Amino acid sequence: MMKFVMSIFIVLHHFQQITGIYYLKGINFWGGRYYWGRLVECFFIISGMMAAYGLTKLQSGETKMVTYFKHKVLRILPLPALSILVYEFLTFLYQKNGLTFEWVLPTEPSLKGTVLSVLGLQSWGLWKDPMINNPMWYISILLLCQILLMFMGKYLKKPVLFYGLCLFFILPFLVYRLRHLGVALPFDHVITGFYSFFYGVILAGLIRKRKIPNLLGLAGILVVAAFIVLLELGVPFILQYEIVFSIYLVFPGLILFFLSDWVNAFLSGKVSDILGAVSFDIYVWHVPILFTLYIWDATRDVLMPCLPRRHTVVFVALTVLVAFFSYGVGILIRKLVKRMNSKQA
Repeated sequence: MMKFVMSIFIVLHHFQQITGIYYLKGINFWGGRYYWGRLVECFFIISGMMAAYGLTKLQSGETKMVTYFKHKVLRILPLPALSILVYEFLTFLYQKNGLTFEWVLPTEPSLKGTVLSVLGLQSWGLWKDPMINNPMWYISILLLCQILLMFMGKYLKKPVLFYGLCLFFILPFLVYRLRHLGVALPFDHVITGFYSFFYGVILAGLIRKRKIPNLLGLAGILVVAAFIVLLELGVPFILQYEIVFSIYLVFPGLILFFLSDWVNAFLSGKVSDILGAVSFDIYVWHVPILFTLYIWDATRDVLMPCLPRRHTVVFVALTVLVAFFSYGVGILIRKLVKRMNSKQA
């Protein structure tokens, strides 16, 4: 459930960022006091935790590295690769119709960018980020983190070496953030995602049972509430170090709350599991859907935004519907592949 809610907030953040919509009343997910795009770092933390929990079979030798890597690639890349191809098809439609509206992402097809993005290499720092379906940089860095974690889990048997290397990935960037406030690093969003992932790995080592006592969960949500209050009051220290507080205190506090016994028992179930799984599809498809709406409006000489509230509701609802359809198709494909493999065996 937590991942589903966060994915909706990220969709709203990108919607306002791209359209330029600003709400006179209510929460602004872009241009407000808080930078809601920071929730992507929370996704990195959760991904690091889940990846760390899944290392057991690899570390015991029950699963080979090739099998482990193949499973990660097949789980992470196919859907984003498809969304990138769809986005490139939309750029073809854009050019074919001779449209000239302003769009923050590329509107010209790029073969090099497509190949790099489909392979999950776009944000590795080896090439200039092609920015095709821009949110997919998350998948690119997630794959890199998974590869590094795979080698660490396989060859660093001693916890002191394993977690020591995780700290090595985190501490220099934390120190830089504290000493050079407001000065961005090269590939800043990539580096932030990188150390957020390995911070999640460390949290997984501290939360081994994946369930948290209610008292600790309550403490976690109190930390989140205190941060929100201080942020709304405009406390300078909180505003200055918002990114540090978010990654190292607020997001872990939120995770502790959702993992606490009472909340976990209340939200656990098939519906909650499906919503959590669909969050990935929501994240993958929301930018191509928004690009589609822009093209649709532009061909009819009615460019968004016209009715901000209605456009927001329509966009979010359409994104969720497409995500559920995508999730359902993915399940069917996996069942067909499994059935074919069983017949061949």
